Amino acid sequence: MIATNYGGGRHMMYIPPQDIPFALKINFVTQPLYVLAITMTKFSIGMYLLRLTVEKVYRQVIIGTIGTISAAFRHIFALTWRLDQYLCGCIH
Repeated sequence: MIATNYGGGRHMMYIPPQDIPFALKINFVTQPLYVLAITMTKFSIGMYLLRLTVEKVYRQVIIGTIGTISAAFRHIFALTWRLDQYLCGCIH
């Protein structure tokens, strides 16, 4: 909610210049939280499906998918904290 008040979701040219530094800070804080929330949701669904499966093949596929999601989370989470992405002055 705060991010939309300071330019979240808008093009850089439509954000008032005085709001840009705060918008970048909010963007910096909310991206890792979003990645964490989405990853936990996927992990939770995987664990639920793992509990429902009976066949060994399906269990192995689900465990492999959960492992892939966990590895991807680690890499994506690390990339969102790289400061050089935010020092370029870009808002995606």
